Amino acid sequence: RQYQSFPDAPGDSESLNKLKALRLPELLDKRFLDLGCNEGFFCAFASFAGASRVVGLDASADYIERARRRMPGLEFLHQSWDTLPDGPFDVVLLASALHYARDQAALIDSVMKVLSPTGTLVLELGVAPGNESAWVEVQRGSDKRLFATWAKLREVLAPYAWKLVSESTLQKGDPTPRYVLHINARKPVAYLLMEPGGFGKSTLCRELFMPAGVPVVSGDACMGDMAGGRLSADPALLAVVQANFSSVTIDDTMRAVLAADLVPALAQVWLAQAKGQTFVLDASLAAERHAFVKNFFKSHGYMVVTLSWERPGTKVPRINVANELADSFFEKLLADPHGTQTFTLVQAMPFTGTLGAVTKLRVNPKQFEVSGWAVHENGRMPALIEVQLGDSRTEVNSFVREPRPQVQQRLNLPHAMYGFRILLPMPAGIQPAQVRDLVQVRGGKDAASLSPPFRTDPIKPKAGA
Repeated sequence: RQYQSFPDAPGDSESLNKLKALRLPELLDKRFLDLGCNEGFFCAFASFAGASRVVGLDASADYIERARRRMPGLEFLHQSWDTLPDGPFDVVLLASALHYARDQAALIDSVMKVLSPTGTLVLELGVAPGNESAWVEVQRGSDKRLFATWAKLREVLAPYAWKLVSESTLQKGDPTPRYVLHINARKPVAYLLMEPGGFGKSTLCRELFMPAGVPVVSGDACMGDMAGGRLSADPALLAVVQANFSSVTIDDTMRAVLAADLVPALAQVWLAQAKGQTFVLDASLAAERHAFVKNFFKSHGYMVVTLSWERPGTKVPRINVANELADSFFEKLLADPHGTQTFTLVQAMPFTGTLGAVTKLRVNPKQFEVSGWAVHENGRMPALIEVQLGDSRTEVNSFVREPRPQVQQRLNLPHAMYGFRILLPMPAGIQPAQVRDLVQVRGGKDAASLSPPFRTDPIKPKAGA
């Protein structure tokens, strides 16, 4: 009996209309498998569309023989779908045949296993009426077969990602409406929030993703854990993070990572934190590296969703820019406090270079905070402060300024804002008890003119920075 329709042999199936309803994915250079291929109509189309491999499988020796005669250059297998050919296949077609399987759900699971990671199962089938999750026996002309209700079909396809593509052509003798579904392996989702600081990424995480149970991978937290030795990573990345990190200069740390071309190593850290599950990344990253991160997670099996939006409110400048602006404003007030006069900023200092002292330490195993005061011979704060702890040296040009009225009085300074407070990660190999004896702080207008180490007033490290 002729089932598929060819120009020279009309059959029971409207094969051309069904082909259009299937909306097959692109087949150029793809591997195609038709289960229950009949006389090979859809295999012939796959070859015509440029598929690199075309395999048709059917349990009927008669249909396979006809297919081989029509398309001698294609691969046709006379066998049951209980044993599937070696894959992977990029597109598998199962049309008008699922109801013949002894265990329909098991057959779908078997087919999904021979798909490539990005492959698609094109399933054309009848769906039984009814609101309950059930297999319904349907009289089809000469026989009875089981068809799933929509509720049952959703249950069977729950492990996969699927889409209803179209209604298919109704076959003679089939009282159930027919549909076409495209089914893919379900991928974990990487929601990427990579806008700059101040865009509200963390707020979105708290209000949207966390209530939905989606784990958050925080770029800031990863930086802090690497700096504190709680998170393993590429040694070069660890060195850059530990040399540059502080809780108030995370943007500077990221710029150092970018400058050292260590974004691939950082992406590996984020990937490890995601643990192969759906997650959201909350990390500020320069726009020119967004494409790399997207492709990185795609290459590791994720479906990538990138969120982009306008900044709420006005732009917040980087901390070093804000600090420089604040210092310029303060010094302008010194020079002309009421806008009516100008006077010399300070008298000449009775010393050369930079004079300073360390007055307080706060330490814990992860970080230490050093406070003190410093005055350059020009009567201003030194432009650069270097903190040395063991073999680790960190140059800091942006720090918290604090009032030191006693220093102002002692040196006859025009104001008291000569104090500094600097928070840094604890270098590897240094214990908290060693900080007081090892710390050295210097100051100057630049790295070439640093002073000798500041004196250290009698202090004791205080735990719990």
